Amino acid sequence: MSLEQDILAALGPGRLPVKVEAEIVREITDADIARLVTTPAGTAPQEIKKITERHHMVARLLAAGTPEGEVAIITGYTLSRVSVLKGSPAMQELIALYKKAVDTEFVAVFDHLAGLSKDALTELRERLETEPEKFSNKQLLEVLDATLDRTGHPRAKEVKQEVNVNIRDKLDAARIRARRAAQGEIIEADYKELLNG
Repeated sequence: MSLEQDILAALGPGRLPVKVEAEIVREITDADIARLVTTPAGTAPQEIKKITERHHMVARLLAAGTPEGEVAIITGYTLSRVSVLKGSPAMQELIALYKKAVDTEFVAVFDHLAGLSKDALTELRERLETEPEKFSNKQLLEVLDATLDRTGHPRAKEVKQEVNVNIRDKLDAARIRARRAAQGEIIEADYKELLNG
């Protein structure tokens, strides 16, 4: 394989082939290979000189778990800029700070929801114990369904499914094919007809 073919193969599918000219300047030495191994790949994250409100927005979004592509769209940065910012030590510190805030807020909301749920459950139980006749059978079944479902024991529900196999038409078609085959006619069918028929 020639050097030009190697380069074209490296470009990958989907790209238009372009005439490439190359010349060998010198042979690669062991020192070149050692330098490649010891030189870090990629670009080092740039230090943020001044953290702006836009940087705070990026940190809040990343801390909340927003994908980098969406962060780029929301903030107006390019995807590569968001990626570079994310690698910056100052941004990582900011993300960690906002992550703590997000976790704290989540815990607070979760505690409120748990308390509300507990209050509703207590009220429902008191009403059920003091005035059970006010509950219809349907309401009691709904409560039962909701509680069983949450505990991993859902009530079996009736599933109706209509199946139409159209057997008569398939049998008629099979009889016609069998009659033709018996008379020595050539039967042409593709594999879909054989599978479905």
